[in-house]
Amino acid sequence: MVALALDCAAGVVVGAAQTGENGFGLGQFGGWDYLPRVLWLSVSRVLATRASLAMTCVALTVVLHRASKRAPGVVVLDRRPYLLGAAALLGYVPAFGFAVVGGALTWTVVFSQSMAAFVQVLRNAWSWRDVAYGVGFAIVNGVMLTVAAPALGRAVVAWRRGLLVKAIAIYVALMLVDTAESYVGVNLLGG
Repeated sequence: MVALALDCAAGVVVGAAQTGENGFGLGQFGGWDYLPRVLWLSVSRVLATRASLAMTCVALTVVLHRASKRAPGVVVLDRRPYLLGAAALLGYVPAFGFAVVGGALTWTVVFSQSMAAFVQVLRNAWSWRDVAYGVGFAIVNGVMLTVAAPALGRAVVAWRRGLLVKAIAIYVALMLVDTAESYVGVNLLGG
């Protein structure tokens, strides 16, 4: 539940940031019609999976850190880290949906554009291939987290390691997943 709530919040931030960043650039050159398309491509293919993975790893750190506080010195590894692998996959949907909502709100509030125009351009940009590409990345994230959960569990739960070492372990895991994502995206998914 924590991971999914974090996915929703991260999705809104990612969508708003992506729309704001690209909006100021494209708006100067009259490229308003391209902004929802750029948002759709970036969020559906990469950013929603990255947001879901990052928030799932934050939730993993919280779960394991709390477990280590309850039983210091004992490596407690229950099923929850394995379930977080599934959360990385399931978190793609709310991260993606809320990123589109965050982008739409930024489009309307910050840039004073019509919501109807945003929806119309987004309907034309819709592609199942982009969603399938993002789901492929989300599956890679889920598998990598499930495989890495025992090692991450031992690194994060060990009572002698401080919070910095725990954060570094999670960061290394994120970079390994990122490398795997790049390999799969280029070689298998044709991205």
